[in-house]
Amino acid sequence: MRRAVFIALVSWVIAACGGKTTDAEQDGGAPSGNDAGHPSRNPACPPTPPSSGEPCTPPASCEYIAKRGCSTMAECVSMTAGAPFRWSVTLPDPGCDPSLRQCTADVLSLPEGYPCTLSGIRCDFADGRCGCVDCLMPTGQMGASWTCRRWDTGGTGCPPMPPIVGDACGTPDLECTYGGCGISVGNRVRCSGGYWQLMPKYDGPCPIPACGPA
Repeated sequence: MRRAVFIALVSWVIAACGGKTTDAEQDGGAPSGNDAGHPSRNPACPPTPPSSGEPCTPPASCEYIAKRGCSTMAECVSMTAGAPFRWSVTLPDPGCDPSLRQCTADVLSLPEGYPCTLSGIRCDFADGRCGCVDCLMPTGQMGASWTCRRWDTGGTGCPPMPPIVGDACGTPDLECTYGGCGISVGNRVRCSGGYWQLMPKYDGPCPIPACGPA
């Protein structure tokens, strides 16, 4: 198992030599509409990110990508029963800009589970995303280790690249999980009403994995 993981990582290094990144996070979805003839983008999504608290028409969750790796997410929600629906907007993480990430060639060559010190760093490549994540050392202290995940891990029948929330989809009730514990390559989404809708990221708290090779 360890040998297979290492071989897969080596192939990523070859594909991403020079530390090049990709616009993968913007791919996926259905740019020309879906099988039911819906527009390629949910009409309930404003053309530009709304402000939190503005009125909205459910159901709608809309993703806006101004820069690769940096997404603004808007969800049409009602905070209490009978309350009007309004946009709840989540801005991108300040450190999402890939130009701020220390993704160097020596980092790319590290095998799965290799110890690292820059916990939280994320690096995007042609085949997926790698990063330094928290883990638990045998001594009981917190550490960090290197791990990777391919873009095409949303599930059976899911797009090979994480779709943009609010774009059209053609398979009703299809659920795809590109997020989760450890490394996330996208969102957890569901094809509902002809469009990708955002779902909760996790079903519960994420366990802290043990440090060391998988």
